[in-house]
This record gives sequence, structure tokens and C-alpha cells, in this order.
Amino acid sequence: MGTMRALALGVVLASAAFPAAILAFAASPAAGQVTQFEIDNLRAQQEAAQRRAIDLSNQLTAAEAQRQADQAVRALELQQRLPPRLPTPSPAAQPEAGPPAAAPSVVQIPDALLADSNAKVRAATTPHR
Repeated sequence: MGTMRALALGVVLASAAFPAAILAFAASPAAGQVTQFEIDNLRAQQEAAQRRAIDLSNQLTAAEAQRQADQAVRALELQQRLPPRLPTPSPAAQPEAGPPAAAPSVVQIPDALLADSNAKVRAATTPHR
């Protein structure tokens, strides 16, 4: 990875040097001898260097993303292979041993009360004529 980063940095620095070279070349005393072809050639070289720098940067980013994805896959595979870790209860969290809890009693309603409630419901739901 370090070599790709160094190479990308070198390409970026080289592409940044092209505009200065064009200006220095055009400002020289022999400026009348510079042809448009030479200037266009230098511009094309600069654009190609910029494209290479972008390509290298993209490759570096893709390689880093792939590395992170591979690392995540390895972590998941390891997690699946290991037995689950259950928390161990602390001694302070243990309930005290005491008498067993009483079973909840069933609610009992007297028959007379149920009959009275039933009569009220029937009276409220029957149509009045």
C-alpha cells in the first residue's frame, strides 16, 4: 500500500510541475521559437498525469475498501466459529433462598353476583319494544 501511495503522490507532484514548466518555457528568451504543438503536447502530458493520479487514487481507495471488507468478513467468521459468550451473573445478583413463592390463587366470584351481572347485560342488550 505504501508504494502505491508514494507513486500516486509522485504523479500528483509531477502533474503540478507541468504548469510551471509551461510558463517557464513560454517566458524564456526563445519564446518566439515555442510552437503550439509543444505547448499542446505539454498540456496533454499534464492531463494524462492527472488522469493517472486519479486512477491510482481510485485504486488505492478500492484496495482499502476491499481490505476493510475482508477484515469484517474474517471477524464475522470468527464470531460464528466461537461459542456464544453468556454473561456470568455476579454473586450480588443472585436471589436469596427463601420460602417458595405461593401459587397465585384463582379468583372466585359468587354465583349470585354472576347471575345478577348476566341479567343486567341481557337487559341492556335486548331491544325495547
